[in-house]
Amino acid sequence: MVAFKEYIKNLVVRFKEAFSFVRAATPVLANEVVRQRLLVIIPHDKSWWVINAVQQFVSTLREQMSYRAAPEIDIVSVQSNYEILSSLLMTVHVERQYQLVVTVGSWVTREVRDFFDGIPNPPPQIFCGVVDPVGLGVVDSLEFPGRAISGVAVVPFNFDLQIEMLAALAPSMRSIALLCGDMTGVESVASLLEKTVSQFGQACAKRSIEMVRVVMRANSSAEEVESLLRRAREKKEI
Repeated sequence: MVAFKEYIKNLVVRFKEAFSFVRAATPVLANEVVRQRLLVIIPHDKSWWVINAVQQFVSTLREQMSYRAAPEIDIVSVQSNYEILSSLLMTVHVERQYQLVVTVGSWVTREVRDFFDGIPNPPPQIFCGVVDPVGLGVVDSLEFPGRAISGVAVVPFNFDLQIEMLAALAPSMRSIALLCGDMTGVESVASLLEKTVSQFGQACAKRSIEMVRVVMRANSSAEEVESLLRRAREKKEI
């Protein structure tokens, strides 16, 4: 929990840096109060990490900045749907009502960055929840992003440690079900997902544990996930 809070604090720092730049560049008449508008784009609303990160980000931002100074914040879930995201980005481009855009997760971050690369004068982008922003092509390097984008990367997963801890809890464990999304149609993150799954499988193999991959949709219901796991148990005895 401490690490998560520090992550959110670092995200707020990156945001405030970009926010200060945008506010300084916005022409304001004498005695005029201008509320900047911020758009937060999340991939879907079924992830505890995503929801908690956004809630903590918004509350921390408003704690550090007065409500008067803090921007108006719109939070939009695109439900892991490319068409919804594309329509939203086109609206952002045409109406130009947002001075800053925050993206959560690898897929959303990469798609938004690609869209902003193709339009003139895009709003600055702040990202979070991206494991490898350089490998994903979100930034040119951690020191020099190469565009109006900044953010906080996620520390890579230590799968060896995770499997070691699970094995200590369940010494008789012979297989593990790995729930992951279907990213076959999303080229920007599919290769990164496959790399992550492979690394998890290698960590399992070191302890002679079989990894059973269970593919689910982002909008799968609890009943659908339960059904997928039941079928995996019947086939692999997980």
